[in-house]
Amino acid sequence: VPYEEWSCKEHKLRAHDEDRRALIARDKALRLKLARVQVAFQVVREHLNDPSSDIPLDQVIVNTLSSTSSSHIHSIAQQSTAQTEEDDSPDALLCIERFSELMQQKKYEEAAYVAATSYRGVLRTVQTMEQFKRVDKLVNGRSPWSIYCEALVCLTKPSSPLSIDDSRNCVLCALQQGKLEDVTHWIAQRKLTASILLGSVLCEYSEQCQEKLLRDKAIALAEVIFSKCKAHKHICLCMAKRGQIQLMVKHLKLLHENKLTSRDLVEILLECPSLEMVQTLMTQRVVGGRTPLTFFQVLYALLNESHHELADQMVKMFAGENYENVLSFVSSDAAATLNDWMDIQMRCEEAGLMELALEILSSVTAIVSLTNALRLS
Repeated sequence: VPYEEWSCKEHKLRAHDEDRRALIARDKALRLKLARVQVAFQVVREHLNDPSSDIPLDQVIVNTLSSTSSSHIHSIAQQSTAQTEEDDSPDALLCIERFSELMQQKKYEEAAYVAATSYRGVLRTVQTMEQFKRVDKLVNGRSPWSIYCEALVCLTKPSSPLSIDDSRNCVLCALQQGKLEDVTHWIAQRKLTASILLGSVLCEYSEQCQEKLLRDKAIALAEVIFSKCKAHKHICLCMAKRGQIQLMVKHLKLLHENKLTSRDLVEILLECPSLEMVQTLMTQRVVGGRTPLTFFQVLYALLNESHHELADQMVKMFAGENYENVLSFVSSDAAATLNDWMDIQMRCEEAGLMELALEILSSVTAIVSLTNALRLS
């Protein structure tokens, strides 16, 4: 679709929505005025039915309106609005019927417009989104799903962003067409509602990107979304994926009561396995002066996910090239029992790390022997 044509349609959509919003605001103001008139009318009726009253009628009206609370006036106006909504149900039905007719006639562009601007948003539902998704036919080179999503975004204001479901679907639609720039604009214009689901959509898209620049941009956008949700594990994962490991550690130090669990950190490590990540998670001090993960936790996670070479590199980095310092880790790691270390020893054998397996077995045997000796003495 030529830019000029779409720009004209966007202008019409915005104008239509502005008119609708102005009418809603005017309706609200008129209902408040009507509520005040109703209060005054009730006072006039009571005054006329009381011939003994010597207070002038205009004074009675002024006194009553000035003493009536604004909350009472609003309550009367809301009752009027509720009654009108019941009376307006035929308008909603007409809107739904018109939409159904257009869909049956395969006039998808008009149907998308009707749905996006439907009376009181009656057609802005998950079911409508699914209907457009299922249509395979292209309209002027665009899918009806894309037309509907673009209409929704055009009509959305920062003060009232799209719902979580609509935000996710609109971003999915844009990314399927490779329109990451559109998503960037929508986020900058605050037209989307942030959610972990939306951030995950961007992360999944980044994994499909061949270009590093595009991949990093998608991850950066996901991090913005996760930051709005305060989803700290996902924020750290985004930083790790972009290679910002020291920035991730800085973020961990700022969490305090919202600190991540060991399981969260293991998941981040396994998503971005590298010797630098291992070293950082085992040496950098975070909240409480502790390191994020222990020697046992890292070794177990790497072996469990078949990162055998990285596991071997990690042990040699911390326990020496010939594993000579393994005993100190086996004896001091509070995160593991001797049975846990025997499990590690078996996994090392299965991975073909025989020298490491033998060293762990020797360390466990030495600790057991020393413990027994101390008990007998």
